[in-house]
Amino acid sequence: MYRNQELPAALARAQLMHLDENNAIRIANAEYLTQELSKIPGVVPPIARLTASTCTSCITSDSIPIRGVDCEPRRFRIGVEKALYKEVSWSPMADHAGPAQDLFQAQLGYGGSHHPWAINEAKGIKYHYSGDDYPVAKQLCDTYTILHGIHAPNGKELMDKILTAFHKVFTRLDEAIAHADDAVYPGRTQALWCRITCKRPRSKRLDRVRLGRLRCM
Repeated sequence: MYRNQELPAALARAQLMHLDENNAIRIANAEYLTQELSKIPGVVPPIARLTASTCTSCITSDSIPIRGVDCEPRRFRIGVEKALYKEVSWSPMADHAGPAQDLFQAQLGYGGSHHPWAINEAKGIKYHYSGDDYPVAKQLCDTYTILHGIHAPNGKELMDKILTAFHKVFTRLDEAIAHADDAVYPGRTQALWCRITCKRPRSKRLDRVRLGRLRCM
């Protein structure tokens, strides 16, 4: 953050003294997960490509492509993430590219109003937001998941639980996909957002909000 507050700044400064130690733990966790997850068909751990000999990656295994059975990619991801959430508390990455997210689709501004969009719309400026305009970002959101918790103080014990969950889910993919539409909300329920959005006139509502979309997979 370019303008931090005093308390988080003090915490960050204190943690800098442990940076090398914490990075070493993260690297060890990531390398272990990369090694073991690569053995599971359908999971493609990332590869850190560094050109400078003085550089070391400490984010390996953070963003993971998941591929599997003959199934629509997005549904596959949703089913897998919901199943992983039931096994180990799972908090997925963003489920849409920025312009396709509900904030921009509903254009719900501060105070429940249509501002700031209304300011320029009054001048004749029109806004168009569509995730289809960003096919690569859309593909990323449909086929990747995020693996949190590889940082310190977590260690091998938690990594083994994550691996156990992956093995269980990927040996029962048909069951996971069959439950992709279940009312399971990894990470957050978006209940507050739904309540706020549904106060708007019906013409401004999103079908996906009205139908309980916002599953966040």
